[in-house]
Amino acid sequence: MKVKNLVFATFTIMIIVSLAAVSFAGDPYIGVAADSKETNAVISSKAARAPYFLLYDQKGAFLEATMNPAIDRPGGAGNAAATFLAEHKVKKVVAGDFGSKMTKALQELQIEYLKKEGVADVVVQTIINEQ
Repeated sequence: MKVKNLVFATFTIMIIVSLAAVSFAGDPYIGVAADSKETNAVISSKAARAPYFLLYDQKGAFLEATMNPAIDRPGGAGNAAATFLAEHKVKKVVAGDFGSKMTKALQELQIEYLKKEGVADVVVQTIINEQ
């Protein structure tokens, strides 16, 4: 009976560890404020008011495009966008420019912000190669 419990406990731990590893794999690392949801989108000039955020992993692989929930906020778009990125585990965000409120929110959330222009996937690959 004890051997059976030990085998069950070992099996359960293995499953939990495997699920944890899968859930952390591919977490977004870079968020790009973009004018459209395609990876060849132009980087948006305004981070907080960008229509989309493109999310990439640590190796620069595209994960998903998500609509920016802060785009139509009458106020507080910078804080809302920064919080949204933090909730998606973004560590770096790229945009043409950042407002002072979003910059402050990103600093508080320990998210690095990079002012870049160009095409999203090209800029992300450049950032990955610089690391």
